[in-house]
Amino acid sequence: MHRMTLAALYLVLLATTCGTSSSVDDVYEMSLLQVALVSGRGANSARASNATVVDPEHGICVPSYELDKAAPMEEVMAQHEGQDGWCVFGAMGEWSSLCAVARREESVRGFTDYFEMYYKLLLPPMKDQKTFRLPDGSSLAIRDKVYPLDDIYCWVNGWYYASYEKRKALVNNFTYLEEVSEPFCRSLEESVPNYHRISVDDATDETSYDMKALEAMWAAPDAVAQINQTVVEGMKLHAAFKCIMAGGKGALCDIANCARRGCLLGNNELGYTARGECPDV
Repeated sequence: MHRMTLAALYLVLLATTCGTSSSVDDVYEMSLLQVALVSGRGANSARASNATVVDPEHGICVPSYELDKAAPMEEVMAQHEGQDGWCVFGAMGEWSSLCAVARREESVRGFTDYFEMYYKLLLPPMKDQKTFRLPDGSSLAIRDKVYPLDDIYCWVNGWYYASYEKRKALVNNFTYLEEVSEPFCRSLEESVPNYHRISVDDATDETSYDMKALEAMWAAPDAVAQINQTVVEGMKLHAAFKCIMAGGKGALCDIANCARRGCLLGNNELGYTARGECPDV
């Protein structure tokens, strides 16, 4: 099976929150940037990388051995004309296969449910807070110490909102979600260098750099961490990576997940649904 059962999911998270280091890679797998599954880290990513059985019903249209991670994604997808890009790359893990199913069913609720289970177990015990500042001077205080890239990714791309109604619509109205995703992806097509040549390896390399940079910023004693333009561009590149997977509308699963994950509070602070600081949608 390519999916993790709820019982296994709980055990992984319980071990992680109790400090079992062997489960850290499993936690990384659940990030929106998906470093583990893209780069092959962790036991579950090994399982995903060996996914040779095609299972379109569960979002896997191509066996993993046929995926050329060094080639432009658009070229790989062109070899499988008529298939959803998310399903083409579905063997890489739940992050892609579940989105393929969500797109087919025109409902992202199940996709966000899957991630929210993790957030509910990972976020509550974490009390550390760090303020990050973008090159444009805007700042945000976040508290996801395990994987700050998810918050920076959602924030840089404008997918955190203060409005409950906006968040609710993005999670529950697929047509509206596509209407938001399409112009966003179009803007990235115009602004991200080499957009049509982006490969899985490009996203992997960029994400690895950004992860290390943000972890170093978090570990520094400064109260405010200054994010450089390179990291900002990295967040945009990864969003473009997702856009490409659905011909210019592919960011929709991440947009919905960010909208459900958290909300913008006053005083430049991020609230988390899993902590009860944002109303669930």
